Amino acid sequence: FLGTSIDSCPSVVLFSANESVVFNCGEGFQRMCMEHKVKMNKIESVFLTRLAPETFGGLPGAVLTLADTGAEGLKLNGPWGLKTLMGAAKRFIWRDKFKLHLNEITSGSQERSDSSSS
Repeated sequence: FLGTSIDSCPSVVLFSANESVVFNCGEGFQRMCMEHKVKMNKIESVFLTRLAPETFGGLPGAVLTLADTGAEGLKLNGPWGLKTLMGAAKRFIWRDKFKLHLNEITSGSQERSDSSSS
């Protein structure tokens, strides 16, 4: 599906038999998942096209929901600054057994990966 709210960038969810991949996670993402019967616990990866409130406004709530569904972790992929953003949110979204795997994609296809508990 496309869309979340009028104030955010569209969220796109790609489905396969075993997992779902999300591109951008704007405000209202969880509501759209409920309306379209998307199983949040099947989301394994999120790709942010840029770091702006329109693209990640719904991410903290989505991470908390995923953790509370019993998911083991989430792969977050985004531009440089993703680690800083998630570090700032870590106190709010922390769950003991939930792992966030962060992958910063920089220009020239260089990647900077990190795995941490949320």
